[in-house]
Amino acid sequence: MANQAYFNRLLAGKSIIWQDVTFTPTTIDEIIEMGTDTFDRMFYPFALVADSFKNAGELSVFECILRTPSVLADMMQGLKTLTAYNGSKLFSNRIELWWSGEKRRTLVIDKNNFDELADLVCLMQGLHRQEQDKFRTYKDPKLNDAKNKILQGRKRVAEKNAVHFCDMLNICLWGGEYMVPRDTIMSMSMWELMNLYKSKVGIKNYNDELRVAIASGDGKSVSGNNFGLERVKIGTSPIFL
Repeated sequence: MANQAYFNRLLAGKSIIWQDVTFTPTTIDEIIEMGTDTFDRMFYPFALVADSFKNAGELSVFECILRTPSVLADMMQGLKTLTAYNGSKLFSNRIELWWSGEKRRTLVIDKNNFDELADLVCLMQGLHRQEQDKFRTYKDPKLNDAKNKILQGRKRVAEKNAVHFCDMLNICLWGGEYMVPRDTIMSMSMWELMNLYKSKVGIKNYNDELRVAIASGDGKSVSGNNFGLERVKIGTSPIFL
């Protein structure tokens, strides 16, 4: 989980500084102009894990990306969008980015710092890093078949429960008891939009449950960790995990 300083800067709509380099979140307006497919393609490499690649073996996710030209090209485009670097150079085990100016700055990305960078990018762009597949490959075909069915079932549940970009926009614009101006939403980052969505839905659900609690006389569903304030705290919702 990112530290509090990251959350403070994201809430204030500011860029994040990492390794002395400024990373600027993409705004909702920019995402709509480029298209959500392009946005997903540029930033999905940061959400990958080694298990996402065939025959990864002992390679780290960064090493797998370096060996996969199409994914590497997408990631470089994403880094260009976030940092506006002036030049880059690819090596067998690292990437070097640089910025021209009064004093040339250089950022080296390798397997030792990529996970930290990926966590940062996923946080600021409202993405989830994938989890390592905890299922190993079995010699018994029946066990492998069972494993695949479990993974497919998880995927179906995730797709069924997915909240789509247009749904978040609609709820943030019109949902609840107040409207957020469209221009305000267009200037937000994806993280801000998701936080607004989480807060609106959390407050709405709490108010509904409060009415039921008052009518039934049972306040357990709206007390303790279920209290309204807990619903809108930064980092308490799975949407940021």
